[in-house]
Amino acid sequence: MLETALEIDTQVLPDNHPSLAVTHNNIALVYSGKDDLTKAIYHQEAAIKIMLKSDAKNNAARLASYQYNLGCLQFTFGNNTKALKIFEKTLKTQLEYSPKDHENLSNTYLSLSRVYEKDGNISKAFECLEKSVENACISL
Repeated sequence: MLETALEIDTQVLPDNHPSLAVTHNNIALVYSGKDDLTKAIYHQEAAIKIMLKSDAKNNAARLASYQYNLGCLQFTFGNNTKALKIFEKTLKTQLEYSPKDHENLSNTYLSLSRVYEKDGNISKAFECLEKSVENACISL
């Protein structure tokens, strides 16, 4: 069903239209739910590429969300190095375009903490965990 929606969207919308990114993101979420991480990653990357071609500044929250989703997929897939880079990009996007007390920052810091912990960098993991908690307290 979603693949059909993507086919229709691709035929009628320009290739940088944010609705295409939304469709790819939705498909990625479905594949993620089915544990088909390869297809989920493909569609999540497609969503990000489209967002970057569109006016990303006006869609920064959505871009950061898609980046975060991709980081989670890569982490689940066991690609810690890729997940780390993606979460760092997510954090950069969030810090640049979102309020400093935005609740999603806590999730990104927490995810960074998980990657660092898995890689054995406990001091960096703890630093990110502290930032996650600090931000969560501020955003309450």
